Amino acid sequence: SKGRIGHLNNDQLFRSDYKSWNVNGVKVGITVIIQWSIDEWVKRDTIEQISKDIDQYVTKNGLNIFCILLTYVNKLKNIFERKYMYVSTDDKSKGILETLLIENPFKLVEFKTLNTHLGYEVAIFNQEEASSWSRKIIFPAMKKVIDDYN
Repeated sequence: SKGRIGHLNNDQLFRSDYKSWNVNGVKVGITVIIQWSIDEWVKRDTIEQISKDIDQYVTKNGLNIFCILLTYVNKLKNIFERKYMYVSTDDKSKGILETLLIENPFKLVEFKTLNTHLGYEVAIFNQEEASSWSRKIIFPAMKKVIDDYN
């Protein structure tokens, strides 16, 4: 499912490289979308549509936290970039994100936040050192925060 993905709808995009875990009653889903920038995505679908599809996916999968990792080559700068979208469905999942950002040197810079129709908060980050960070790194760090979270 890598490579040309522009023809996939958002549900298919979310499912193409998706893993989920249940950590102490917190359901976490992480999907990786390769060769697809937020700009291309918004141009194709609009923020409204992406927001609706995130709501649908989160609800259908009973997620508390949904992370979308976008990795792509920025054609203008000719560099590899990652964007990290963190969807919080409640105060606890927001608190987990805040703790994660404090405890871990992921060098994430908040880019923008938006709210979906169901009121979930989507925090979008740029990652400064793209090569250093992936699901294999983010999930264990997140699991530790959830394990320690009361």
